[in-house]
Amino acid sequence: MSNLSLDEILSLYRFNQYYGSPSEYFYSSALIIDWAEKQVMQGDDSEILLIIASLGLDKKIDSDEVMTYLKRYLSEKNISIPSINYSCLVFMRLFSQKIMICNSLEDIGDLLHSFVFKYIEFGNRYFHRIKHYWLFIYYDYFDMYDGLNCYCAEKQLSEAKRYTRIKALAKRFYSFLNNKEMVEYLAKHI
Repeated sequence: MSNLSLDEILSLYRFNQYYGSPSEYFYSSALIIDWAEKQVMQGDDSEILLIIASLGLDKKIDSDEVMTYLKRYLSEKNISIPSINYSCLVFMRLFSQKIMICNSLEDIGDLLHSFVFKYIEFGNRYFHRIKHYWLFIYYDYFDMYDGLNCYCAEKQLSEAKRYTRIKALAKRFYSFLNNKEMVEYLAKHI
């Protein structure tokens, strides 16, 4: 089960709507169902929430059906889906968190590779700057090729040092983007 909030799930949904893969690593209809199940277990007696939670009993989850009921719930509670500028920063925070929990440098490299080449153009300058920072980290720590004009002192670091430095960087980005008021401000002032 996921521990994501509704705000985080809606942000991932919005980001996934805008970009699709690889945000699929972060978003799925199962997240919504897990969230609904938790809400029901915590005493929320919304009939729509019960329906969403019960969709997990189906052999195959119909994502359109899950979203139909979720949108009804959002309408009932007067909750809107976040803007793409807000959602991209939430995605970046969750991406940094995912790097923080990676168990190996290889896992971090795979995650970075699936991310840094995907979002080449994006209107949010904060998202863009952090993405470029991750791109440079990827080139410095993972794009290990030898060429006449290719030398980077960072490539000489041990695997343990690279792992530690990347985790520390992910923690810094996560801490910065973990303040909801800050993210709301950055989303409005792109």
